[in-house]
Amino acid sequence: MTPYNAEECVIASTLKLLREARGKADLIVVNTDGWVLDEKAVKYKTSLVSAVNPDKIAVMEGFGQSQLLTKTLEKMRYKVFNVPSPPSRPLKTRSQRKFYRETAFASMLLSAQRLNINIRTCPILNIPLGLGERYLEAELKIERLLNSSVYVERLHNIATVITIKDFQAELLKQMKSELCRLLKVATLSITSLEALRSLYIGLHDEQRNLVGLGIIESFDAEKSQLLVRTNIRDPSQICYILAGSIKITKQGEEKLKKSFPCFT
Repeated sequence: MTPYNAEECVIASTLKLLREARGKADLIVVNTDGWVLDEKAVKYKTSLVSAVNPDKIAVMEGFGQSQLLTKTLEKMRYKVFNVPSPPSRPLKTRSQRKFYRETAFASMLLSAQRLNINIRTCPILNIPLGLGERYLEAELKIERLLNSSVYVERLHNIATVITIKDFQAELLKQMKSELCRLLKVATLSITSLEALRSLYIGLHDEQRNLVGLGIIESFDAEKSQLLVRTNIRDPSQICYILAGSIKITKQGEEKLKKSFPCFT
């Protein structure tokens, strides 16, 4: 996986794992990804280091790509050790890393099965979807504007709107203030069925642990059901869902999209 566009989630999840490990081990090694090539990568890595606050840091030298990161961490007064990369380990380009990820996605899809998940039982928290009640009055108002079907749910003064097409969601986003007044809500989350289709999701249990991964195939608003391809066999394991920031095609290809808010 790539941490790109999900840096906060990676840092928060790393800290969660670190808390669990501290009472069980004398030595903890945090092995990070190989993203070091640009300013955003350095910002992410330094933020991760600041959060973890390690005693020592080993930086793989590679072919010099990590020099900026090394100098930055040294200026922050961390004890940094530059370690030569194994000569047998070739430098991975961005496209090669993407290829390896897509190979893993394709492997997951081969072993996955289709599972119906009721969003009333297992809501998607960071959209949010499945937390509120169906808002039929609002659906009628928006359908008149778009001349197309929509799904709307409401929880107190927050509403979620799901259109059929991406361009319809973008149109509604341009008139968000007017829609809030029309629907009598303070906050409005807008997305589309196109945006949800092929979205990579995390499936979490009652202990807030990630127990599986999945890819959304479809959403049936009338039945409040997601059809998901996943390695999970028993839906009773799932307590809630978190939407990711990438889409996975049927061939296992990765498509980056704008991420939903970060939860861990």
